[in-house]
Amino acid sequence: MLGAGLTRAPRLVYHLSGVLESQALAQLTGVSLERADAPKAPALATLIDALQRNWNHEPQRTKWVLFGSVAALRGTAFAGAYAAANGALLGAALALSARGVPVSWMGWSAWKGLGMSRGVEDEAELAREGLQLLDVEQAVEITVQAGRTRPNMCAVGVGAQQNAQEAAIRNATSLTVKTADEFAASLLKLLERVMPQAEIGLGDNFFDLGGTSVELIQFQRLILGQLEVEVDITTLLQYPSVNRLTAHLFDRGNMDSPREHRENRRRVIRRNREVERT
Repeated sequence: MLGAGLTRAPRLVYHLSGVLESQALAQLTGVSLERADAPKAPALATLIDALQRNWNHEPQRTKWVLFGSVAALRGTAFAGAYAAANGALLGAALALSARGVPVSWMGWSAWKGLGMSRGVEDEAELAREGLQLLDVEQAVEITVQAGRTRPNMCAVGVGAQQNAQEAAIRNATSLTVKTADEFAASLLKLLERVMPQAEIGLGDNFFDLGGTSVELIQFQRLILGQLEVEVDITTLLQYPSVNRLTAHLFDRGNMDSPREHRENRRRVIRRNREVERT
């Protein structure tokens, strides 16, 4: 029962449930559609109803983070029921948002080795479909951040815009920086490319400007492609302004090239293994 052991309604709820129904469109039945749908929009409605019954709590007082799939946007010939269920969840999220409920919907691509995409390892095939195979640690960080930032509807690891951004990275000439001021100016230019509609200052918080997890990944890839600096998602979450990120990466000597980053991670792994043996 929702609320067991709680003295008040939760301020944040993650809705993570789902069932993968893998039938071709011609084989869909009412039972398979209902089975795929039950843990999505109907389960969300049950949660909201439970809050109201247990605490007389309006949904506007709780932030909701809803896990969906890119299947809601793209469809799929071999999981039509799953795509329909995720489309219904997105529709429910939009309806709640229109009522003033703080809700984020996240349409995920594949997580590497986990969840619905367990066993999906062909990154080249996913790339041909315009999708990414997401690192689990990175995806978890994005999930956590979704509970802390402004509500938004976004697809994670998908999109023609992202593919075009990556193509631009491959074709562009890398930027060269020598000082902290030059590095900050370069970061600002990259962030402006990711968020062209926003007026961005050196001290502005990325998320306060309306930045989403999708744009965060684009920014990360631009930093790698243009500045040849490896920055993980956790670092971008911890230092969400140009000034703070510059201070962390440049002033404190934390800038690694991709090769240096891999070598550093290997050294850490070796050191941890040596500690475990002792």
